[in-house]
Amino acid sequence: MPDKALEQYLITIKLKPDSALIRNNLAAVYQALNMSDKAVSELQTVVALKPNIAEAHFNLGLAYYRMGQMDKARQELTAGLKIKPYDQRAQQLLRNVN
Repeated sequence: MPDKALEQYLITIKLKPDSALIRNNLAAVYQALNMSDKAVSELQTVVALKPNIAEAHFNLGLAYYRMGQMDKARQELTAGLKIKPYDQRAQQLLRNVN
C-alpha cells in the first residue's frame, strides 16, 4: 500500500511542487517505507515553504529522532511547540529526546 501511495504522491508533487500538505504527506509515506533521508528532505522543504506548520516541525523532529540525530530533533520539536505549545505528542517526544 505505501508503494502505491508513493507513486501517487510523486505524480501529484510534480503538479503542485509548492504544496506543503502534499510534501508533508509524501514524507509520511517515505517514513512508512523506512526512507528517512527522503522524508527529512521533504519535511525540510515543507518547513521552508510554511514555517508556521507545527505538524511539519513535529514530523521532522520525529524523523531526526528515528535517525538518532537528537540535537536536530530537539530543535524541530521546540520550534513546533512554539507554534502549538500544547501538542502532547511533541511534548512527549521532546522528553524522550532530552
